[in-house]
Amino acid sequence: MKDIGSVNLGRRDLLKGALAIAGAALFGIETPAAADTSSTTSISYWNGVTFVNPVTLAPEAYLDATGAHFTVGGHFLPGDTSGTLAALTAYCSVAGASGSSEIPFYAWANKQSSTHAGKFFLSVSAQSGLVFSVGIGNASGTQEYYYLTTNSSVSGPKLRKGTYVIAVGSPLWAGYALHDGCIVNRGTGRPDSSFEYILLSVS
Repeated sequence: MKDIGSVNLGRRDLLKGALAIAGAALFGIETPAAADTSSTTSISYWNGVTFVNPVTLAPEAYLDATGAHFTVGGHFLPGDTSGTLAALTAYCSVAGASGSSEIPFYAWANKQSSTHAGKFFLSVSAQSGLVFSVGIGNASGTQEYYYLTTNSSVSGPKLRKGTYVIAVGSPLWAGYALHDGCIVNRGTGRPDSSFEYILLSVS
């Protein structure tokens, strides 16, 4: 478990150009909808019965004060492929004497030698929520950003306790369910391996 608040503020130079896109969300500029078909990935939320678009959720504002525990609960691949998802990075706003800094936390990377779940703790900014970037392809590949907000008046995916899934493509979620830590096909009741995804749980 890693508390993002303990990260040295001098690491702000690590953000470089990647946060140019994420910074737009942090300063209130509307980010693309989760169902944007031009994206490589999509995000959904399991409400205990079905998968829903997290844009429709009611946020849990108290997370602003308490922060949240996150678990990357596995990387699931179709067949014997190496996968499209390369990494998951979280960005957290941390206050310092000279102002706030956006600090990256490298939450997960697609490595064959690392199959265990990653667990970490992040504080949550009341003004900016949390930004996650999903690496696509190799280390020099593209990044897709998801801004999870605790502000009900801000458009975009909302942050609350529960399980999110970040998937390659846009699966037809009505045909799937979450069971025993993996996605199952509602028709067969068996784990589905037709698309790549990672699970991100908030507690």
